[in-house]
Amino acid sequence: MAINRTASNGKSGMGGGCLVLFGIPFAGVGIFMLSMLLNTLGDWYRMQAWAEVPATILQAALVTNSDGDGDTYNVTARYTYRYGPIGSEKTYTGTRVSLHTGSDNLGSFHHDTAAALRRAMETKTPVPCFVNPDVPQESVLFRDLRPSITLMEALFALVFGGAGVGVMVGGVYSIRKSRRERKQLAATPEQPWRARPAWQTGTITGSALGKVW
Repeated sequence: MAINRTASNGKSGMGGGCLVLFGIPFAGVGIFMLSMLLNTLGDWYRMQAWAEVPATILQAALVTNSDGDGDTYNVTARYTYRYGPIGSEKTYTGTRVSLHTGSDNLGSFHHDTAAALRRAMETKTPVPCFVNPDVPQESVLFRDLRPSITLMEALFALVFGGAGVGVMVGGVYSIRKSRRERKQLAATPEQPWRARPAWQTGTITGSALGKVW
């Protein structure tokens, strides 16, 4: 009986190790998305103190990226603005359009923004531009958070990170439990039922639901 029980403990420990390995990629995705979210929120908070100046749009376009998963969009632009002490302002060129960088297909932000910037370029109408007072070369046209992007990043961080960490915690618990049982078996090989507290009471509860979770 002791030999069989040791084999069972070994399998339990291996299963816990597999759970830990299985959870690592999910936790990694969650951590990556959380870092993206925190970085975006940090940029948003920092940009609230930037100075607003008028900018002239030189170029504006809507870039479409196609792959097997569908089309994503990104609005690009090039604009000039003047910033500095009154009487000694300098002209700078900026290219950052939005607080959120990269392409996506969530909502109509890129289409609407590209159309608005093209109209401003054609009519030579200045648009608001936000400039970093400490580094005037750093600027952005739209510094507001996009709720759809922010919510998506938060959900990915919560779902993937939570699932990954939960699976890893379960795996570590299984490994530690297996080690405790092996130590108990080694200490009392003639009484293998003492390896589990439930066996000492004469009642063993089912574990199928726990394995499902």
